[in-house]
Amino acid sequence: MRLRLLPWRGSRIILAALVAIGGVILVGADRAAPGGAAGGRPATEVEQQQVVTLIHRYERVFFDGWVSGDLSAFPTVFYNDADEHLSPHWRSVMAAHQPEVTAILRQSHTGPIGASDGLLSAEMSDVLARRASDARWQEAEATLADVPGGQPPVITPRPGDWVDKQIFITEAVVFGDRTIVTYVLDSPDSTLRFHLHLLQVGGQWYLTNYGVTGSP
Repeated sequence: MRLRLLPWRGSRIILAALVAIGGVILVGADRAAPGGAAGGRPATEVEQQQVVTLIHRYERVFFDGWVSGDLSAFPTVFYNDADEHLSPHWRSVMAAHQPEVTAILRQSHTGPIGASDGLLSAEMSDVLARRASDARWQEAEATLADVPGGQPPVITPRPGDWVDKQIFITEAVVFGDRTIVTYVLDSPDSTLRFHLHLLQVGGQWYLTNYGVTGSP
């Protein structure tokens, strides 16, 4: 069930379609060295702060895109990495909205795109799916029609729903131009862990995959 949370309780990963298996939540990324890289090193304090900044940025970019429907800023934080393998869930979401995403990216000049599909396309497709769900429900309510699909709507948040969350990096390992990151929200003792894959393109870091482990 994917509902609007009041106020916005980033990380937005929590609101993704999650598969719960015995208290472990899995999305797409694993914690193996990305791209077959080896010989990673711990990220410096400066690099970890850059990661925290990126996490705040991508949370805000997703939230603002969901609220407004304007996805032009997504290429500033997400990237389609051909070396990443997204989950079947993301594949199905992308397939449903690929024409719309392709059209938007053709007009995009805000950042690099990468491959024909990947996390950038998946995140954009996710917003389109959420807004479409909300629109179907609004139409049903206006016409007193049956509930679409019998499922609760994904209600678009309002700008005032945003709340910043405190981020604690628990692990960050650099493999050349790739980095894997694990972080928690609100408390260093949190058992819900977020895992990111990052890729450096043109001197800037972009998200290419993510996953969630543990329990809320």
